[in-house]
Amino acid sequence: MLEATKVRCQTISLDDRDSLKVFNGINWRWWSRPLQTLKATGEDHDVLVGCGMSGSHALTLERIYTWEKKLYEEVKAGELIRIAFDRKCEQLRHQDSKGRDSTAIDKTRATVKNLDMQLMVALRAIHLVSLRIQKLTNEELFPQLAEILEGLMRMWKIMLECHKTQKEIALEMNNLENSTAAEEITEAHRKATIELENELNILQIRFNRWIKSQAVYVDAVLAWLRLCHIEPETDKNGMIISPFWAEGPPIYSLLKNWHQALKRLQDKEEVMETISTFSTVVHSLQLEQFEELRQKRKAEVFAKALDRKTLYLQDMERRYLESPHVSDEKQVADVDLLLSNVLQERRVALNNIRCRVEEEKQKLFNAVKDRHETTLGSLKSNLPNIFDAMMSFAAAALQEYEMLKQVL
Repeated sequence: MLEATKVRCQTISLDDRDSLKVFNGINWRWWSRPLQTLKATGEDHDVLVGCGMSGSHALTLERIYTWEKKLYEEVKAGELIRIAFDRKCEQLRHQDSKGRDSTAIDKTRATVKNLDMQLMVALRAIHLVSLRIQKLTNEELFPQLAEILEGLMRMWKIMLECHKTQKEIALEMNNLENSTAAEEITEAHRKATIELENELNILQIRFNRWIKSQAVYVDAVLAWLRLCHIEPETDKNGMIISPFWAEGPPIYSLLKNWHQALKRLQDKEEVMETISTFSTVVHSLQLEQFEELRQKRKAEVFAKALDRKTLYLQDMERRYLESPHVSDEKQVADVDLLLSNVLQERRVALNNIRCRVEEEKQKLFNAVKDRHETTLGSLKSNLPNIFDAMMSFAAAALQEYEMLKQVL
């Protein structure tokens, strides 16, 4: 599918709808012709570049696109010849009705015959180019789409088993107890949580884009096929009333069913909703981690202040004890009283800081405990839901592709 996106497959169309008049003499349902008829025409087989069992898908689209441009040029040239032919036929009828000179009538009649021959050659060229496009579509494009379908079916089968295993692992978290010793968060933990949130958002965007891009591709090829396949007329009850309508070619039926299957898968919003919900939960956990880190830094600031003031008080006490004695008893008493009051004030302030440190440590302990319980509870309740939703989507996708395989 990624390889095919490089090709402007949506441009594979006839831009000039008026030029379709040239195809009046061509069987529009050339898709239904058997491949044996094509081989009987003796056309040379194009060389396949191996990129899978059925060749390179991108190369096939490029070649179809090239032949479509060739077809457009042939149709445009044929239309110009048809216009000139119609004009000369009208001129010939006018000359006959007016009884003009036989020489002029013969000259116009010869021109009409020449244009008629050119028109037949142009129609033949258009027919041969159409056969080449049919050949590429039936023998290369259709098998390649079938091969892509087989690959998608195998992929979703493997994905179903993977998501089943992931869900079983996620459910094992129920055996973890909230009483398990919780470690303090670090900046690395918070960065990992932010990265997880970003990856969940990217997963949501890319998962949705992956389904839509596949639908856009299928719709583009289907729209191109509809230019070469006339839809049946139906009544108001949806019953086919076209008298000469035949069942479309296998590739057309495959793409129509593929389109409907992708439409049904796009309607399944459970995966997107669970991823979005879990992303919101992870974001709230990241905010809790930020608050815990802020509380941790706050506790560390008070702890450093306590250490600094403790050292300062110890230094003051040491200098007080080592101070020289004064002979005057009154001076001694005054100095002792002054130093005693200062030391007492320092001790009270130190004790207040020590209480604040213990308070901040308790807040940090509670924040770590609450964050641990919240994180574990959120993972227990939300992580299995994601894998359960992915399992449901994988099972639905596998079922859709298995049903498409039956159409082949």
